[in-house]
Amino acid sequence: IGDGNSMLSYRHDPLVLCTLAVLVAIGGLGFIVWEDIIAKKSWKRLNVYSKVIIFAQIFFIVAGAFVYFILEYGNINTIGAESVGQKILASFFQSVTTRTAGFDALIQNNLTDLSKAWGTVLMMIGGASGGVKLGTVVLVIMTLISVLRGKSDVVIHGRRIAHTTILHAMALLVLWLVLVVGGSVLISYIDNQDLINSIYEVASAYSTVGLSVGVSGSA
Repeated sequence: IGDGNSMLSYRHDPLVLCTLAVLVAIGGLGFIVWEDIIAKKSWKRLNVYSKVIIFAQIFFIVAGAFVYFILEYGNINTIGAESVGQKILASFFQSVTTRTAGFDALIQNNLTDLSKAWGTVLMMIGGASGGVKLGTVVLVIMTLISVLRGKSDVVIHGRRIAHTTILHAMALLVLWLVLVVGGSVLISYIDNQDLINSIYEVASAYSTVGLSVGVSGSA
Protein backbone atom coordinates (compact mmCIF):
# COMPACT_ATOMS: atom_id res chain seq x y z
CA ILE A 1 0.00 0.00 0.00
CA GLY A 2 1.26 3.47 -0.85
CA ASP A 3 3.62 2.38 -3.63
CA GLY A 4 6.60 2.80 -1.33
CA ASN A 5 5.58 6.37 -0.41
CA SER A 6 3.89 5.58 2.89
CA MET A 7 0.44 7.27 2.88
CA LEU A 8 1.34 10.11 0.49
CA SER A 9 -0.58 8.39 -2.30
CA TYR A 10 -3.69 8.39 -0.08
CA ARG A 11 -3.40 11.89 1.40
CA HIS A 12 -6.81 12.83 -0.08
CA ASP A 13 -8.56 9.57 0.83
CA PRO A 14 -10.54 9.99 4.09
CA LEU A 15 -11.48 6.29 4.24
CA VAL A 16 -7.86 5.11 4.26
CA LEU A 17 -6.47 7.87 6.49
CA CYS A 18 -9.31 7.85 9.03
CA THR A 19 -9.34 4.05 9.26
CA LEU A 20 -5.60 3.95 9.80
CA ALA A 21 -5.72 6.85 12.28
CA VAL A 22 -8.44 5.18 14.36
CA LEU A 23 -6.49 1.92 14.46
CA VAL A 24 -3.32 3.77 15.48
CA ALA A 25 -5.19 5.67 18.21
CA ILE A 26 -6.78 2.48 19.52
CA GLY A 27 -3.43 0.70 19.58
CA GLY A 28 -1.88 3.73 21.25
CA LEU A 29 -4.01 3.16 24.35
CA GLY A 30 -1.84 0.18 25.26
CA PHE A 31 -2.50 -3.36 26.45
CA ILE A 32 -3.20 -2.40 30.07
CA VAL A 33 -6.05 -0.07 29.11
CA TRP A 34 -7.59 -2.52 26.67
CA GLU A 35 -7.39 -5.33 29.20
CA ASP A 36 -9.27 -3.10 31.62
CA ILE A 37 -11.86 -2.14 28.99
CA ILE A 38 -12.51 -5.78 28.05
CA ALA A 39 -12.77 -6.84 31.68
CA LYS A 40 -14.93 -3.97 32.97
CA LYS A 41 -17.05 -3.13 29.90
CA SER A 42 -18.20 0.08 31.60
CA TRP A 43 -16.73 3.58 31.80
CA LYS A 44 -17.69 3.93 35.47
CA ARG A 45 -15.92 0.69 36.41
CA LEU A 46 -12.65 1.48 34.61
CA ASN A 47 -9.65 2.17 36.83
CA VAL A 48 -8.22 5.67 37.13
CA TYR A 49 -5.27 4.95 34.85
CA SER A 50 -7.50 3.81 31.99
CA LYS A 51 -9.76 6.85 32.27
CA VAL A 52 -6.80 9.23 32.31
CA ILE A 53 -5.18 7.58 29.28
CA ILE A 54 -8.39 7.57 27.22
CA PHE A 55 -9.13 11.22 28.03
CA ALA A 56 -5.52 12.26 27.36
CA GLN A 57 -5.45 10.34 24.06
CA ILE A 58 -8.51 12.19 22.78
CA PHE A 59 -7.26 15.55 24.08
CA PHE A 60 -3.83 15.35 22.47
CA ILE A 61 -5.21 14.12 19.15
CA VAL A 62 -7.63 17.06 18.96
CA ALA A 63 -5.09 19.60 20.28
CA GLY A 64 -2.41 18.25 17.95
CA ALA A 65 -4.67 18.49 14.90
CA PHE A 66 -5.77 22.02 15.82
CA VAL A 67 -2.19 23.28 16.17
CA TYR A 68 -1.09 21.64 12.90
CA PHE A 69 -4.11 23.15 11.15
CA ILE A 70 -3.15 26.64 12.33
CA LEU A 71 0.58 26.31 11.68
CA GLU A 72 0.28 24.72 8.23
CA TYR A 73 -2.84 26.52 7.00
CA GLY A 74 -0.95 28.81 4.62
CA ASN A 75 2.01 26.52 3.86
CA ILE A 76 1.75 25.87 0.13
CA ASN A 77 4.21 22.98 0.44
CA THR A 78 1.88 20.98 2.69
CA ILE A 79 -1.81 21.86 3.01
CA GLY A 80 -1.90 25.52 1.95
CA ALA A 81 -3.48 24.80 -1.44
CA GLU A 82 -5.99 22.23 -0.12
CA SER A 83 -9.67 22.69 0.72
CA VAL A 84 -10.63 23.24 4.34
CA GLY A 85 -11.86 19.65 4.58
CA GLN A 86 -8.57 18.28 3.26
CA LYS A 87 -6.64 20.54 5.62
CA ILE A 88 -8.60 19.15 8.58
CA LEU A 89 -8.04 15.56 7.39
CA ALA A 90 -4.29 16.06 6.90
CA SER A 91 -3.93 17.85 10.25
CA PHE A 92 -5.85 15.11 12.05
CA PHE A 93 -3.77 12.33 10.51
CA GLN A 94 -0.51 14.16 11.17
CA SER A 95 -1.52 14.61 14.82
CA VAL A 96 -2.18 10.89 15.22
CA THR A 97 0.81 9.57 13.30
CA THR A 98 3.35 11.91 14.92
CA ARG A 99 2.77 10.49 18.37
CA THR A 100 3.42 6.85 17.58
CA ALA A 101 2.81 5.51 14.07
CA GLY A 102 5.21 7.18 11.64
CA PHE A 103 3.07 7.06 8.50
CA ASP A 104 3.57 9.98 6.10
CA ALA A 105 0.57 11.71 4.59
CA LEU A 106 2.63 14.90 4.33
CA ILE A 107 6.27 15.31 3.36
CA GLN A 108 7.78 15.97 6.78
CA ASN A 109 10.62 18.14 5.52
CA ASN A 110 8.08 20.55 4.01
CA LEU A 111 6.56 21.33 7.40
CA THR A 112 7.24 24.75 8.90
CA ASP A 113 9.85 24.93 11.65
CA LEU A 114 7.08 25.62 14.17
CA SER A 115 5.27 22.47 13.06
CA LYS A 116 8.48 20.47 13.41
CA ALA A 117 8.89 21.85 16.93
CA TRP A 118 5.26 20.93 17.71
CA GLY A 119 5.79 17.49 16.19
CA THR A 120 8.80 17.00 18.47
CA VAL A 121 6.56 17.69 21.47
CA LEU A 122 3.98 15.17 20.25
CA MET A 123 6.68 12.56 19.67
CA MET A 124 7.92 13.15 23.19
CA ILE A 125 4.42 12.58 24.55
CA GLY A 126 3.85 9.44 22.53
CA GLY A 127 1.09 6.97 23.31
CA ALA A 128 0.62 4.71 26.31
CA SER A 129 3.55 2.61 25.12
CA GLY A 130 5.85 4.99 23.21
CA GLY A 131 7.78 8.21 23.69
CA VAL A 132 7.96 9.41 27.27
CA LYS A 133 4.52 7.77 27.55
CA LEU A 134 1.14 9.43 27.75
CA GLY A 135 0.59 8.63 31.43
CA THR A 136 3.97 10.10 32.37
CA VAL A 137 3.24 13.39 30.60
CA VAL A 138 -0.19 13.66 32.24
CA LEU A 139 1.42 13.07 35.63
CA VAL A 140 4.05 15.77 34.99
CA ILE A 141 1.33 18.23 33.92
CA MET A 142 -0.78 17.46 36.99
CA THR A 143 2.29 17.89 39.19
CA LEU A 144 2.95 21.30 37.65
CA ILE A 145 -0.67 22.33 38.22
CA SER A 146 -0.48 21.20 41.86
CA VAL A 147 2.73 23.17 42.42
CA LEU A 148 1.24 26.32 40.87
CA ARG A 149 -1.81 25.95 43.11
CA GLY A 150 0.40 25.55 46.17
CA LYS A 151 -0.63 21.94 46.80
CA SER A 152 1.80 19.48 48.38
CA ASP A 153 0.14 16.39 46.88
CA VAL A 154 -0.90 15.39 43.36
CA VAL A 155 -4.43 14.02 43.28
CA ILE A 156 -6.03 12.52 40.16
CA HIS A 157 -9.67 11.37 40.30
CA GLY A 158 -9.51 11.30 44.08
CA ARG A 159 -6.33 9.21 44.12
CA ARG A 160 -3.15 10.61 45.69
CA ILE A 161 -0.07 9.90 43.59
CA ALA A 162 3.01 8.67 45.49
CA HIS A 163 6.00 11.02 45.43
CA THR A 164 8.26 8.22 44.16
CA THR A 165 6.01 7.83 41.12
CA ILE A 166 6.24 11.56 40.45
CA LEU A 167 10.03 11.46 40.74
CA HIS A 168 10.21 8.58 38.26
CA ALA A 169 8.05 10.54 35.81
CA MET A 170 10.22 13.65 36.14
CA ALA A 171 13.40 11.61 35.71
CA LEU A 172 12.07 9.95 32.55
CA LEU A 173 11.13 13.32 31.05
CA VAL A 174 14.53 14.84 31.86
CA LEU A 175 16.31 11.79 30.44
CA TRP A 176 14.37 12.12 27.18
CA LEU A 177 15.22 15.81 26.91
CA VAL A 178 18.92 15.32 27.68
CA LEU A 179 19.38 12.48 25.20
CA VAL A 180 17.37 14.09 22.40
CA VAL A 181 18.91 17.55 22.76
CA GLY A 182 22.41 16.10 23.19
CA GLY A 183 22.07 13.78 20.21
CA SER A 184 20.58 16.54 18.06
CA VAL A 185 23.41 18.96 18.81
CA LEU A 186 25.99 16.31 17.95
CA ILE A 187 24.32 15.43 14.65
CA SER A 188 23.85 19.08 13.75
CA TYR A 189 27.52 19.85 14.49
CA ILE A 190 29.17 16.75 13.03
CA ASP A 191 27.04 16.44 9.88
CA ASN A 192 26.31 20.16 9.45
CA GLN A 193 22.56 19.61 9.62
CA ASP A 194 19.87 22.14 10.47
CA LEU A 195 19.26 21.97 14.24
CA ILE A 196 15.47 21.76 14.12
CA ASN A 197 15.68 18.93 11.57
CA SER A 198 18.20 17.14 13.75
CA ILE A 199 15.94 17.47 16.79
CA TYR A 200 12.96 16.16 14.81
CA GLU A 201 14.94 13.19 13.53
CA VAL A 202 16.43 12.24 16.92
CA ALA A 203 13.09 12.66 18.71
CA SER A 204 11.46 10.39 16.13
CA ALA A 205 14.16 7.74 16.57
CA TYR A 206 14.23 7.87 20.37
CA SER A 207 10.44 7.70 20.63
CA THR A 208 10.28 4.93 17.96
CA VAL A 209 7.94 6.98 15.76
CA GLY A 210 9.61 6.51 12.38
CA LEU A 211 8.98 9.90 10.76
CA SER A 212 11.94 11.49 8.97
CA VAL A 213 12.90 14.83 7.45
CA GLY A 214 15.74 13.19 5.54
CA VAL A 215 18.59 13.74 8.00
CA SER A 216 19.19 10.02 8.53
CA GLY A 217 19.39 9.31 4.84
CA SER A 218 21.89 12.07 4.17
CA ALA A 219 24.09 11.61 7.26
